[in-house]
Amino acid sequence: MENNVNYYLVLSRPAAVWKAAILYRIFTERKNLDGIEKILNQHFKGYTHYKATGFWEGMKEPSIVIEIQGASKKEVSAASKAIKKLNKQQAVLVQEFNLKGTLV
Repeated sequence: MENNVNYYLVLSRPAAVWKAAILYRIFTERKNLDGIEKILNQHFKGYTHYKATGFWEGMKEPSIVIEIQGASKKEVSAASKAIKKLNKQQAVLVQEFNLKGTLV
């Protein structure tokens, strides 16, 4: 099953079309946020994270979702593994979506 996501951003710059890229999402427990941001800053020029509520094996936990565009799968994998280790988790979820964006 193919996942396609379209995003539109309104900016005060000339219009430009981004090349097709992959949007990655990393889902992890919301703890050690400073450490997570340090890991992300080492791997990526930019990213977005926001609060969420997750469930793992029936247990509710505060979570964050991290979105990264324009990174390689290898970079995302390395960051995900470092976050997993930092938070001492059994697993973190990584999703990838085909993305086409337009700067307006």
